[in-house]
Amino acid sequence: MSRFDPAPLLARLRPFQRATVDHVMARFDAGVRRFLVADEVGLGKTRVAQGVVAQILSRRNEDDRCDIIYVCSNGAIARQNLQILNILGDAGTLPTRLTLLNEARTTIRASGVNFISFTPGTSFDKTGGLGVGSERALIQNLLRGRIHHKRLSSLLHRPVRVSNWPGYLERAQPAPGLDRHRLADALLDGGMEQGILACDLSDVESRGRVVRNLRLRLARLALGSLCPRLVIFDEFQRFRDLFEDGANEAQCLMQDFLRQAEKDAHVLFLSATPYKMLTLKSDTAADGD
Repeated sequence: MSRFDPAPLLARLRPFQRATVDHVMARFDAGVRRFLVADEVGLGKTRVAQGVVAQILSRRNEDDRCDIIYVCSNGAIARQNLQILNILGDAGTLPTRLTLLNEARTTIRASGVNFISFTPGTSFDKTGGLGVGSERALIQNLLRGRIHHKRLSSLLHRPVRVSNWPGYLERAQPAPGLDRHRLADALLDGGMEQGILACDLSDVESRGRVVRNLRLRLARLALGSLCPRLVIFDEFQRFRDLFEDGANEAQCLMQDFLRQAEKDAHVLFLSATPYKMLTLKSDTAADGD
């Protein structure tokens, strides 16, 4: 059994950063599932998170699957900070969408460590558009043979040109080993198949509702492909509305994500703004600090 040695990385932290890492881990060990680190800009909250990652990795067996998930509101910052958090160097780093976790090109490691980043607008909020072509192409490939091919293409290809759609379908293949039949059943559950068949494809609003519903279902299914051990929400106050109790689809999806994560993972919130942690109806006194 080989374990990651966090000592060299922790030794490079400033004393107050190391003290913060030690306190976070002590609270996690005491049973706290969520912890907030709020400090001034420039004092190294990302380095603190890096130290927590090092401690988490030091406790896993070499071949165990371990997903470190980083969520922030800006895709460029997510990619940059993901490289800082990837202290292993050779571990997979995946700036992606929740809906594309089951796409073959995402190449999540079945064993070992995956560093995965999401942005709330692309991964959790499915109410504001038709998404990207890769999402819709993956849905069509998952439903291949279940719904008439031409009808699915008519529903899902726009705004991509018809002539370019086959290229999207070729690239957006489901990951090897997926139970496509099960995923297709879940996508079509609860009358969704009838909704697709009854959709007026010439009506933009009607078509949009069906596509958004399919994207939301695909995102929920993707949650099951994650094995989180640590979830980091950076500058989470910028998207704090997503943490309210599920009044809309995006909030419900975030609550599903948190519930799944907290079964086996810890959640670290980072903020440059002094902040009083919100309390959800589902929280108990032992859930926070």
